[in-house]
Amino acid sequence: MSLQLFVWVGQGQAKGSRVHYQSFTLNDQTYHVGDVCYLYPEDELYPPYVARILSAFVDKDVQSGADPHCIE
Repeated sequence: MSLQLFVWVGQGQAKGSRVHYQSFTLNDQTYHVGDVCYLYPEDELYPPYVARILSAFVDKDVQSGADPHCIE
């Protein structure tokens, strides 16, 4: 597995315990809320699928050890 580089783009907007962003960059590719992307499941028994990005945020109330960066 290779190293993944993730960076939020632009100014986030606070809403409760979350800070929402409209864009992020993953490995030199910029994605925006509303974009459609091709995803590969971790389990290779399942086929790739198409998904739409509904939201992107940091959740400040996540449990200890959990990843606070969320893409839905």
